[in-house]
Amino acid sequence: MKNRLITCEEIVQSYILASNPAYKAHATRKLNSYVKQQCELTGSKPSRIIAGVRAALTKRKKKNAGI
Repeated sequence: MKNRLITCEEIVQSYILASNPAYKAHATRKLNSYVKQQCELTGSKPSRIIAGVRAALTKRKKKNAGI
């Protein structure tokens, strides 16, 4: 049985909803799984994938804050 693919949107949502350190740790583990998955699919460097997720997270936080 094949694992389902994690999306960038799921990662961003996990970080936004992380209200305590345990949830943030879970979001980080999910991010690491996503990075591993995307490295295998695209052949990109992990640092580039993480930077893209962080940029999406920052963009979403600013949008929600009304800035």
